[in-house]
Amino acid sequence: MNKVKLKRNSASTVFSDLFSRPEYQLQLYHVFHPEDTDVTEDQLTNVTLSSILVAGIYNDLGFTVRGRRIILVEAQSTWSVNITYRCLEYLVSEWKQHLSGTEQNIYKKKAVSLPIPELYVLYTGEENHEETELRLSEELFPGLDIPVEAVVRILYGGEKGDILDQYVGYTKILREAVKESGYDATTADKVVRRCISQNILTEYMTERGAEVMAAMLDIFDQEKVWDMALKAERREGLEQGLEQGLEQGLKKEAASIIRLCRRRMHMPDPEVIRTLMEEMNLSQDKAAEYLADYDHPVSAAD
Repeated sequence: MNKVKLKRNSASTVFSDLFSRPEYQLQLYHVFHPEDTDVTEDQLTNVTLSSILVAGIYNDLGFTVRGRRIILVEAQSTWSVNITYRCLEYLVSEWKQHLSGTEQNIYKKKAVSLPIPELYVLYTGEENHEETELRLSEELFPGLDIPVEAVVRILYGGEKGDILDQYVGYTKILREAVKESGYDATTADKVVRRCISQNILTEYMTERGAEVMAAMLDIFDQEKVWDMALKAERREGLEQGLEQGLEQGLKKEAASIIRLCRRRMHMPDPEVIRTLMEEMNLSQDKAAEYLADYDHPVSAAD
């Protein structure tokens, strides 16, 4: 498995591996299209792209079946309406790949043939949301009539017992186990055992339990590296700022965290704010204020 430095997404390997397997990908397709009962595994084509969405924030899956291009993005912690743009960006990249693979020329008079897009976001974070659909035009250009649109269906799980419901169950078990025992082998073993005992991804966990545990431990190591780097940045920033007073010290600490999140994790602003809230026990407004101060510092002369 390829390691990605400081990639904070402990469920990513299971998401990618599980839904890249034809038997589970077919079950996923039936969640979206239960009426299409006669589709078979050999009619599915995995077209997942790499390095399109921000590493550590989103997991993504793309596959084609019967002229449909299904794109599923998992947002593990960050809720952002900007996902509408990201899905559109992903779709255009896949369309370009499709045109190249089918040797179609966009400069000819004949209309090119493209698979029908379906965009989905699976939210597995802990915030409560009720949206079932996001539109790019409404979220990014409210009140304007623009000539571009992307409609993204928001999912929070599936019907009880289906593959999507089981995957969400797995993410909850993972989150609970990490809170109980941190990032170590005990947690990885606990996750696999609990999934099997609760009949969540039982066949998958039974067959690939060792691989799942190894993958979790690898990413847990990345989490530990992240925590160490974050603590070092916080300590340095706080030491520099305390000489100038408590509030200035907190601002320096926040600046160190923001710098780490952006330069080494490439986090979008909503995730940076969430990290500030978690690491410094701040309100959302205060975290946003520190981020604004970082982006637009006010000099002492001002």
